[in-house]
Amino acid sequence: MNRIGRRTIIAMVVICGFSALWGHAEMKFSTERPYADPEKATRKLLEIANATDAIQDGRIHIEKINAPMLYKEGASPTEYKAGLDLGWLLLHESGTFVKFTPAGAELFA
Repeated sequence: MNRIGRRTIIAMVVICGFSALWGHAEMKFSTERPYADPEKATRKLLEIANATDAIQDGRIHIEKINAPMLYKEGASPTEYKAGLDLGWLLLHESGTFVKFTPAGAELFA
């Protein structure tokens, strides 16, 4: 039987251990993300937008929902974007304002 050196064994354990961890272990956040669910993020965005005064034609400036959602509520940019993509708020192609879709407006009617 061949002798395997100590360094080889340590290297094998480290390599196998890391591959097992990365391949099969479930990663967990250190704290729960309140807006990880896109529907919860959208509902919060709708609440913020509903509390904001709209300008002409029902437009709401994007910065009036951006800052409260990202800084006051602590949502990540990904969670914020997922909230916008659900379809209850319509983001204008210029990216400067949003409008309620009919489905989003029904939630506050």
